[in-house]
Amino acid sequence: MNGIKKNFSVLIAFATLTALNAFAGISGTSGDVHILAIPPTTVMPNAFENDHKIWIFNEQMNHLLGSSVDVNITAPGYYNSNGSLTHGTIASGQRVNVYYMHFDPKRSKRRSGTVTFDEAIIGVIVTKGDLTASNFLGAGGTIYPSNVNNMGLEMGSDRVRVSPDMKTLTVDWQASSPGDRIRVMTVVPEPASMIALGTGLVSLFGMRRRSKK
Repeated sequence: MNGIKKNFSVLIAFATLTALNAFAGISGTSGDVHILAIPPTTVMPNAFENDHKIWIFNEQMNHLLGSSVDVNITAPGYYNSNGSLTHGTIASGQRVNVYYMHFDPKRSKRRSGTVTFDEAIIGVIVTKGDLTASNFLGAGGTIYPSNVNNMGLEMGSDRVRVSPDMKTLTVDWQASSPGDRIRVMTVVPEPASMIALGTGLVSLFGMRRRSKK
């Protein structure tokens, strides 16, 4: 009996962890956008170059904001000028998953693609000043540029689209040195929702076991 309880507890923990990972992740990418499984040691200009790939990597999972963060895109739409940006602030106390997108080709290149997240985007940072100010959200061990001219997007030659459900980001970037960079934050579901999902997975597992018997 104790063994059954132990196995059940392990299964609960595994299902909940699975739910957490699912909520924290990326559903998929297309085009020139590629997932980098491990954050690089640097995203400084000319130090992590690639002519063909726009990299995206996870910086923080389930991070509780200790201070507010200024962002430049907060709503669905097509952004192709500074005037089209919808500036806003994500308040402290919000839990977020944080991602960094980086494109630094050796020669001037245009690349495009999409990334779809499991959860809704609540903010995208594209300007030099706000990228620098939000570097405290960066991955540990990664070196980031600060206040480098053109380190963000040059709206006009660089374009971004956010889908109506706020889960898919489409990018179309023209870059040379020092490259294009943005930071994306998605919501983290309430713990109760994740536990409920984990419990639901356990129930489904139990039903399958009984049906086999």
